[in-house]
Amino acid sequence: ICIRARSRTAQSNEFTKVELYRMTKSSSIVSVKALEDGTTITPRGWLTFDDENAKGETSHMLSIIGDDAFGQEAVWSCQSQTFKDNFMDLWNMFGGEPFTLKKISGATKAGRDYVNCDLA
Repeated sequence: ICIRARSRTAQSNEFTKVELYRMTKSSSIVSVKALEDGTTITPRGWLTFDDENAKGETSHMLSIIGDDAFGQEAVWSCQSQTFKDNFMDLWNMFGGEPFTLKKISGATKAGRDYVNCDLA
């Protein structure tokens, strides 16, 4: 049996086993790149983890748990360094106070697509 490795590297706070499952293994995790621009979430916490795929390649992932625009729990995940950097800037700036972020995207001068986030 091959089990993909998922090792947590940092987290905002302690999570229950259910939350950890939802943030690292659940099939209901939404990839940030699949979201429409303008989609919002009010984060309650985050964790980073290393995810190894079947080919043995490791991705450094950020998973965010929070409430969507309808007040329902949502989990977003991404590996975009731009998104991760801007999310952490927002998280640290608000220092535990609630805030809502929105997904944005664009294209680099070289024509490569990227995902990012901004304050909603």
